[in-house]
Amino acid sequence: FASKSFTVAVEGGKAVITTPDGAKATIIATDIAASNGVIHVIDAVIPPPVNALALSQLGDPTKSIAEVAIANGNFTTLVAALSAAGLADTFASPGNYTVFAPTDAAFAKLPAGTIDALLADPAGLLTDILKYHVINDSLSINQVANSDKLLTLLPKNSVDISFNGGMVMADNCHVVLSNVRASNGVIHVIDCVLLP
Repeated sequence: FASKSFTVAVEGGKAVITTPDGAKATIIATDIAASNGVIHVIDAVIPPPVNALALSQLGDPTKSIAEVAIANGNFTTLVAALSAAGLADTFASPGNYTVFAPTDAAFAKLPAGTIDALLADPAGLLTDILKYHVINDSLSINQVANSDKLLTLLPKNSVDISFNGGMVMADNCHVVLSNVRASNGVIHVIDCVLLP
C-alpha cells in the first residue's frame, strides 16, 4: 500500500479520511501512543485497494459484459437469467453500461424457489429485476460513489447509493469488487440481488 495515499479533510467539524477509491472513515480518537508508533481510531474499515491482478483476470476490455460474466464462472445464475429474459444480446452488443452484477452466492440468498419462479416467467418480474441492475452509462466506482441515486434501465426507478463501513452500497447491497472493465461498459460485483 506504499504507493496509495489518503486525503484527510474536515467535514462537519470532524476529520474524515478518504481513499483514492472513495471509501471514507471518520477519525474518532487521535494520538494514542504505542511502543512502535501512534494510533488514530476510525469508525469504519478502510478496504484495501482492489488487487489489479485479480481485476485483470476478471475483466477484459476486449470482451463484452456478457462474455466477461460467462468467462468468470461466478455469474451462472445471472447469465441464465439474462438469457431467459432475452437480455443477453444487449450485454453482448456495443453499448455503454454499468452493471451491478450479483454473484451466484448473492442469488442463493433469495428465498427458496424464487429463482425458479422468476425463470419460469422471464417476461415479468425477472426482466424488471435485471433492468434494475443496469445503468445506461459506463460509471467507475468513484462516479457511482459521488451519486445519491442512479437511474436504471427500469423506467422511473433509481438505485440509491450510500456508504456502509467505508464500502459503496447500491440499495442494500455492498459493492464487493468494482471497476471490472468490458468493451461495452463496467461491472461492479454486488453481494445481494437488487429488488425494485
